[in-house]
Amino acid sequence: MLEYNFEGKNIFNPLENRMQEVIDTFVSFYGEEYRERITDRLSKNKVYFLGRENEASIESSIKALFKERTDKLFKKFVKSIDVKLTNYYSPSKFVFALENLDNKLYKINDYPLRILLTELGFVNAKCSKDEIDKLKQNGQFFSEFKLLVSSIQQKWDKEFQNEYNDLKEQEQFVLDDTKRLCKKTQNFDYFAKLKSILDENAKKHGFELNDDVLVDQQILSTIELFIVLNSRLTFELFNKGLQPYFKSIGYKDGFADFDQYLQDEKLITFLKDKTLLAEIEKLKIEQEKSKFADNIFYKEFVRDIQNEGKICNINNVILNAIDYIIGNNGSAYMQPVVKKDIFYTRSILPQALALNDLMLFHEFTHVIESDFKRETNGELSYKVGFTSRIYKENYEEFDENQIIKLKKDNDEIAFKSPNNEEELETAYKVNLLNEVVTDYLSCKVYDKWTKSHSSIGFLLNKEDTTYSVAFPLLSKFLDENLDLIIQCRMSQDADAFRKMIGEEYYRKLYNSTFEYSEIVLNNPSILDAISKKTGLNKNNLYNCYKYDCNWTDKEKVIVDAYSKIEEISKVVTLRKEFDNTQKSKKSTNKKNKNNYLDREI
Repeated sequence: MLEYNFEGKNIFNPLENRMQEVIDTFVSFYGEEYRERITDRLSKNKVYFLGRENEASIESSIKALFKERTDKLFKKFVKSIDVKLTNYYSPSKFVFALENLDNKLYKINDYPLRILLTELGFVNAKCSKDEIDKLKQNGQFFSEFKLLVSSIQQKWDKEFQNEYNDLKEQEQFVLDDTKRLCKKTQNFDYFAKLKSILDENAKKHGFELNDDVLVDQQILSTIELFIVLNSRLTFELFNKGLQPYFKSIGYKDGFADFDQYLQDEKLITFLKDKTLLAEIEKLKIEQEKSKFADNIFYKEFVRDIQNEGKICNINNVILNAIDYIIGNNGSAYMQPVVKKDIFYTRSILPQALALNDLMLFHEFTHVIESDFKRETNGELSYKVGFTSRIYKENYEEFDENQIIKLKKDNDEIAFKSPNNEEELETAYKVNLLNEVVTDYLSCKVYDKWTKSHSSIGFLLNKEDTTYSVAFPLLSKFLDENLDLIIQCRMSQDADAFRKMIGEEYYRKLYNSTFEYSEIVLNNPSILDAISKKTGLNKNNLYNCYKYDCNWTDKEKVIVDAYSKIEEISKVVTLRKEFDNTQKSKKSTNKKNKNNYLDREI
């Protein structure tokens, strides 16, 4: 694992020596009754910060780290300024006005002032020459405005500029110092190797190469596509790709029609040569390996997994890591690991420099809510929160060629039509509900963390995820039933909550969450519109369905979602009351039978 100390933390593994703090924070939220479970899951779980360790990847991550710190400085600066603006000139025009009026006060590359103006709301700056002239004509306003900007700049220079300079100097030092840890990206020239394979096979089949014809990547991609797919291509691809390639192997005049080439026995024998196809497939495997084989994070992960002994689906486990490293994105996932009847998890997170704290707590919430159990038929059932699936046991040897084959098979499956679209859609909606609730619980734990730690961030601080878009809809419902939801999610049964509220209401819950999230993600202002029509705060629209307004179709979906959640909430309340009554009766019966035992057994 790479190591580099920054602010007392290893920026490639900020969790070092802090897991007990994390465990205690989860226990403080979930309750002492869950300490054993939380400790067991998180202690067995190992975290991998998989990413590319090349210069570009680490540089962008370090810049993100320091951007957060400079952003905090700018926010502190803006908070310290008491600025009152006239309504004469709309705020969105000020930046452009400054750019055009006085370069002494504002330079387009003056980063601190530009950020300041953005923070003050001077965004999307555009205005016409006439508007600028109009501003200049108002001499008093123009003078006041220049004084305002000048006073702002003076405050920045006096109280904040030095700290900003220190941050920039520190950033440059870290960038320079970490270059020694970066690997150079391999230059695997796939298309040069592909052309060499094609040329050698063309000569083998009696073709003479015409070096005067330029064969670029687009042409090579097209001929490769034809060989691999063994099918006709569109006229456009034929015209731009195949025909130029055919000229490069001796068809100087060429044919006007694609079918004429397909009738050329010598050409078709060459293009359909199984040896040629096998060499291209082998080249693709080499290309895939070049993307991850020398990555130190990948090597560490594979070494650890192999050292754990015979585990189930080892090639699938490592394929997931390969896909993650190649994608190099900012998401995360939890990897279940099975060794006969021993089950545990691995958290796969982005390069630690790109990690935000909430993502970390989100993944750990998955970890503590995970369970394996062997069903009566011998199959393994794998459950996380509200979701579950059957885990197929397949003990095999680690084989990188097998991994590449798995990747190809998975890619092909992804392009096929699903066998049961309705089941897949339902699974997607249930998974979305599961992620939203996970994120909501994670935020609660994160809040506990921030209150109990003076240095709240591992590296980056909280960033909301897309799942939080459903919080305004579900927060009241989740808060009112938090104990019940936690109890269900910490049980071995993924369907515990579904059984408790009933299939009909569970379906309403995940459908409403899905429909609401889809609309609000694409139309964030829709909550403002509903708030305006009802007079309710947009973060407290729970009663909006009681208002008789002229709703648009999309607003109606949002309003109906709130109505359904309220309906579900009432049902859950009634069922909890019923369960409590039944428990009370059982307790009373026990006391009557054993009045000397004043406790439940």
